[in-house]
Amino acid sequence: MSERDLNFFQPNCRIKEQQIAMLQSMRQSEDEILFAGLGNIGNFWTSITDPDGYQRRHEIASGAINKQINWNLQHLKHCP
Repeated sequence: MSERDLNFFQPNCRIKEQQIAMLQSMRQSEDEILFAGLGNIGNFWTSITDPDGYQRRHEIASGAINKQINWNLQHLKHCP
């Protein structure tokens, strides 16, 4: 799931535990963040040849996906 998809994620308090588990499983590790950034630096021409892959690696390297996951988890924690 991309950052764009996470923008449209709808927290549902009825299935709170399932959504929390799903979001936590999607979290990017420090190694994934590092290698995504290095991949874009080392293969800068992929911004032209593979723009979708380049954008995905950029989202991972910037931490945007983890930030969006944290935002959605915060909303789920406030469910009754």
